[in-house]
Amino acid sequence: MFQTQAFLVRLRPADPASAPRIFSSVRSTMPVLALVFTLIATAAPAQDLPALYDVTGVAQDDVLNVRTAPSSDAPVIGTLSPGENGVEIVRTNPASTWAQLNIEGRQGWASLNFLARRRGSALPEAPWLRCFGTEPFWSLDAAQTGRATFRTPEETLSLSAGTIDAAQGQTRPFVLRTEATDLSATVVIRPGECSDGMSDNRYGLSAALLFQGSRDNFLAGCCSLETR
Repeated sequence: MFQTQAFLVRLRPADPASAPRIFSSVRSTMPVLALVFTLIATAAPAQDLPALYDVTGVAQDDVLNVRTAPSSDAPVIGTLSPGENGVEIVRTNPASTWAQLNIEGRQGWASLNFLARRRGSALPEAPWLRCFGTEPFWSLDAAQTGRATFRTPEETLSLSAGTIDAAQGQTRPFVLRTEATDLSATVVIRPGECSDGMSDNRYGLSAALLFQGSRDNFLAGCCSLETR
């Protein structure tokens, strides 16, 4: 179950010819569409998360333990190798001494004493973003280089992508606009705990994806910054 609920509101103008388009190149007679999110209340993070971290300060013959809880007494459920890069941290404990991450389909905690944050790895600067959902299964991979790929079990679509931007006058939520010849797709991304419904992983971003043009899809899911 996703922790964020996404609702689609269809707004039909009195004069259809005046309806704004997400992309001027997309010719569509569809009504204007608006995405409305409601978030289950969560505590505001002390810093912008999720973000990517690198393992540091661990000897080459040692590992960084990942535990079931933010405590050195908690059972170990996995390890990170010395020098491992690009680990997505979803949140920290209140004291900001432990970091929550996903490992082998489970959520765990690692000591922040051995994790260094990568500059520019959080939204909207993050170089790469993957959003995905289940029932139906879908994914959207987007890079700040301007390309995006949408996939389902039945198809693969290549799209051009803009930059990831924050809402006007705000620091969040974020929006990513993509387009192809006969359609456009807009993703609205909000920080907040999200579950993929298939594993014990917990992600720090939820998403709603809206297609307009040759198709009319509205999809909800989670997002990750991790490429490993």
